[in-house]
Amino acid sequence: MTFTTFNQNSLKTTTSVSWGEKEREHNRFQSWIEELNDPKKKDHQKTTSIAMKLQSGKKLSNSELDHLRRNCPELYNAARRSMAERAAYERKLRNCRSKEEVRRLHSTSTMSAAAGGVTSVRNGDSGGGETASIRISALNAEHRDFIHTKQYKDMPETQKQIEKEKRARRFIRLA
Repeated sequence: MTFTTFNQNSLKTTTSVSWGEKEREHNRFQSWIEELNDPKKKDHQKTTSIAMKLQSGKKLSNSELDHLRRNCPELYNAARRSMAERAAYERKLRNCRSKEEVRRLHSTSTMSAAAGGVTSVRNGDSGGGETASIRISALNAEHRDFIHTKQYKDMPETQKQIEKEKRARRFIRLA
């Protein structure tokens, strides 16, 4: 079989490719397509994609959680713990009264999550460090989301500013 190709040096080059080479190329392509269509590979790819999303601190959809529950129970449990901790952190953020308090809460929460990972690794849980990393990423993502809210932007910088404002309001009422 003869194929005509074009290159820079000449206008036309004729190459001869044997049927054996063409068949091997076709077989490699077929095996690649079969590998892509393999449901086990697709599940693994989807699980890996979800794990990367979780690792980056993003929230998972219900279908992604369901996929983890069916295919990777350990990661599903880590995701659930991360979601619960993130929700609790969000509630605590909403109750903060100053930016200083938000920073302090973020610092103690991330240190607590990191310490939990170190403790679980010391106790023999091999995935403890990864779980701590997932939890810290979720806390950092929630923190980033919160500092862009109007509530955060309207907060006074420190607790002292809150006390000054209270005294000023009392003074106005008394006057």
